[in-house]
Amino acid sequence: SIQIRGIGTQAISVTTDPAVAVAFNDQPFLRNHFFEQEFYDVAQVEVLRGPQGTLYGRNATAGVVNLTSAKPTDQFEAMASAEFGNYHQRRLEGMINLPIVDDRLDIRIAGEWTKRQGYSFNELTDQRIDGRDLWSGRVTIGFKPLENLQTYLIWEHFSENDDRMRTAKQLCNRMPVPEALGGDAGGTIGGSGVIAPANYGSQGCQMSSLYSPEAFQVPNGFSLPYYFGLGSIGLTITGKDPYVSATQSRNLRVIETTLDPIYRVKSDIAEFNADYGITSALTLTSQTAFNHDFLWSTEDYNRFNTSPGVFAAVNDDGI
Repeated sequence: SIQIRGIGTQAISVTTDPAVAVAFNDQPFLRNHFFEQEFYDVAQVEVLRGPQGTLYGRNATAGVVNLTSAKPTDQFEAMASAEFGNYHQRRLEGMINLPIVDDRLDIRIAGEWTKRQGYSFNELTDQRIDGRDLWSGRVTIGFKPLENLQTYLIWEHFSENDDRMRTAKQLCNRMPVPEALGGDAGGTIGGSGVIAPANYGSQGCQMSSLYSPEAFQVPNGFSLPYYFGLGSIGLTITGKDPYVSATQSRNLRVIETTLDPIYRVKSDIAEFNADYGITSALTLTSQTAFNHDFLWSTEDYNRFNTSPGVFAAVNDDGI
């Protein structure tokens, strides 16, 4: 979530557009993964305060972050780098610039690959999670057919297949269920005969300091709306607390989740930009872009170990 001067978008939804536009070579992309991949072979990064709707269209109320990739030159260039670190981190980056026809045709090829283990640990599956396994590649062709006409054809591919987390540890100071709320003593849980006084009076967690021991408790499971709602689809609620532990690990990188996260992305971007110098003070610019994006992600947003036997199936005889 990018914010400029305090303005941004906090909503998380496939139908939510950002308030800060992200552009690649001056062309905005509503769906992008520029900040999930590594920066490589970048000429500059501009942060423009908003509003910028005149030049960048919608979703530029707060401003624009414009990434400009390095362009081909008429000189031979090459670069390679490698990084190694703990958590089995490996990162490779390279670039080569090839002049094909002097001052007419140049090609620049760049790429980057990153792989490492996750910094977080899932106690339920005994696995490290939130790792990275991604790579990016870019080909840029600079063609100058006329003295006053410069064109660039850019293709970039990004791919990721790892266990990146979209949410991390959740702190909570457990909020108890009040014995009564407005004189209402509540009722039973899903017809099980277990009394749940005013269960709707708890929000699960309550205000507390993030630095206090109480911040590492678990939510009040009886306040979960779906806990009672599942009783209407053939499940009997046994009245158990949905969470096994009363507290969670105080290590901010240790969580409890039933499913290890999976994150898969493939993205292709193609751009064709042309600049024609009409006079020394006037330039005609044409920009064309195409983006194809694929994202598939799954994870358990519940960060706490659940109790076995919370629900009991009901057969046709009501048993």
